[in-house]
Amino acid sequence: MTAGQLEYRNYLHSWRWWAIRSTRRMWDGHCRVCKSKYGLQVHHSSYLHRGESWLGILWEWMDCITLCDFHHKAAHNGMNIKEFAD
Repeated sequence: MTAGQLEYRNYLHSWRWWAIRSTRRMWDGHCRVCKSKYGLQVHHSSYLHRGESWLGILWEWMDCITLCDFHHKAAHNGMNIKEFAD
């Protein structure tokens, strides 16, 4: 495992990501593409604000989107979610 992978893994277990992920899922309530309420995950559109100060948390939250498993995989396979999400 590289240093970058380890850093990212630690980030995914941080209070910051927990807060962003849980509030984003509550806010959206469903997949923003297909409206499914099952298998929800939170996807970063970018990592531009990751690790920034307290205001960066808000920007990072706004840069995330709730997706179902299917659309989350599609996003990682090159689909631009921002083009077709509500």
